[in-house]
Amino acid sequence: MNTEQEHLQPGIAAPEQATQLYVYPHESQEWSFPGCPEPAEWIVDWQNIQEQSPWLQTLAGVPQDALFHAEGDVLIHTGMVAASLADLAGWRHLPPEDRSLLFASALLHDIGKPACTETDEQGRIHSRGHARLGEKLAREILWHEGTPFAPREYVAQLVRLHGLPLQFLDKHRSERAIFAASQSVRMDHLALLAEADVRGRVCYDQSELLERVELFREFCQDLACYEQPRQFANAHSRFVYFHN
Repeated sequence: MNTEQEHLQPGIAAPEQATQLYVYPHESQEWSFPGCPEPAEWIVDWQNIQEQSPWLQTLAGVPQDALFHAEGDVLIHTGMVAASLADLAGWRHLPPEDRSLLFASALLHDIGKPACTETDEQGRIHSRGHARLGEKLAREILWHEGTPFAPREYVAQLVRLHGLPLQFLDKHRSERAIFAASQSVRMDHLALLAEADVRGRVCYDQSELLERVELFREFCQDLACYEQPRQFANAHSRFVYFHN
């Protein structure tokens, strides 16, 4: 048996271990994000949201490659992602605080693009590194807004990882990338964010991207880490797996 197989052994970890790995909000915090749509209308008041979150204006005028984002600039895309998320049945069925976590993540998922967007010599627009920078900026924005630690860190991690459902097949070690991500955020949450990100754009390959999100869901379910962290025999096994 190889090293990875020795330390995975699903089902061995104690049930309480799953709740110890997330930096995840507790229901007692009753945190909500301003402008998050509420039942039964589920209205996204985009004008009001922009007034309550002025940092969104940094996204205005930031260009995107028309091949993948024919809808327009990053602010337009973000508004479409927010509306798409609010239309998803999977998001509507979540508890109120989980809905706020994902809605905040939808608004912040491309917050790193203004600083990372460049046009190459061929005229193609790229935003490499925007998710990594976005994690930092999301954390700072939420801190300034007084967001408690747990929801702030959870949203920051969703921003950092929001591209994984579309990119996991291109990773050298797809399972390892998903196992690592599952230690920080729920993969069902990440899949919802990615689905909204895809639906909130105009592109030639939208159907293919949505298929990738569905494949990501199935892959995570098969790996037993869709709604909980990937479990290990113990903390030492988890450490060894991620450091080999």
